[in-house]
Amino acid sequence: MINRNYGISIDIKSLPLTDKKTYDLYKTGKLVGVFQCEGHGMQETMQEIEPTSFNDIMAAISLYRPGPMASIPEYCARKKGHKNVEYFHSAIEKHVKPYLKDTYGLLVYQEQIMQICNALAGFSVTDGYIVIKGIGKKKVELIEKYKKQFIKGAKERGLPENLSEQYWERFISPFAAYGFNKAHSRSYAYTSYVTAYLKANYTDEFMCCYLNVESNKKSQNSHKKVKVLEKDLKKFNIELLDRDINKCNVDYEIVKKGSGTAKTQILPAITCKGVSTETAQEIVDKRPFKNLRELAYKTSNLFTRDTLGCLVEDGFFKDEYKSVNKGRNRENKIDLDEFRIIMSDKFDKLRKDKKKSGKKGVGDESLFD
Repeated sequence: MINRNYGISIDIKSLPLTDKKTYDLYKTGKLVGVFQCEGHGMQETMQEIEPTSFNDIMAAISLYRPGPMASIPEYCARKKGHKNVEYFHSAIEKHVKPYLKDTYGLLVYQEQIMQICNALAGFSVTDGYIVIKGIGKKKVELIEKYKKQFIKGAKERGLPENLSEQYWERFISPFAAYGFNKAHSRSYAYTSYVTAYLKANYTDEFMCCYLNVESNKKSQNSHKKVKVLEKDLKKFNIELLDRDINKCNVDYEIVKKGSGTAKTQILPAITCKGVSTETAQEIVDKRPFKNLRELAYKTSNLFTRDTLGCLVEDGFFKDEYKSVNKGRNRENKIDLDEFRIIMSDKFDKLRKDKKKSGKKGVGDESLFD
């Protein structure tokens, strides 16, 4: 879609990691559709961290987990210069700084544990990995064994026993149980960055395509997601047009590109909760429909009363619903559920008439005749 609208071919495997619009989007917290960042808590975290580099995105994704989450305020304070970057003790700093400088002196990844165990105590990579797994599984004997090995190795490198023991208890032991794998974090962060890049730079196309992805899924959660995405359109000056069975197509589509203060317009899809792609395609192929009789007569058994009910609930007959209630006082107004039943019952009657008469023609009645 981007290629069609702009004549640009984007290789999402090699995006520049310095795009200002992308980082600005993270800072706003408007991250619906951005991988790993759609939850309210993660949106707040990105607003708090204010990412300015890919490392910040990696760190945020890694820290937003039970355990490391407590380090987020400290990470933000150090990143923004509100607090000094510290490494616990000057005697330890020279050993750990090469591995912690990119995360402002804080443990964020499992690999840092392994590197520090090597630098401070001479652990092999294998031993460092066993430490992480042993602490994570709360294997007391294994933890005690490697704690002694850590203190002994650190002493051989000139660190006092009390200092290395404190470092183990305050940093190694608590963090090793919850730390996130850096390689996984990099992969997650890059996927997050790709989605943020597309949303920030090609918002119209990203939102339209994401709506289509979700609307074509079958799960209950996907239909909830569609509503969240539709609501998000307003934040980006995109207008969602009214649902119209004679205008909407199988998928969401951009019908007008905005510029300046003019809004981009997206036409909703007929495909919605309870309406399959196959049924939506039949609706498109058989229209226009002047009235409910035409809808009943032109469509096949793919289109049922349940299909009609789903379209009513999704707002496809909003004008007709308003028309039914026009002039009624509050006490006599028909609610949407009653309207759905009325429409569905009429549809069933028309289908029975069609079956009896074998008619394929229709009259010029209104939707309710």
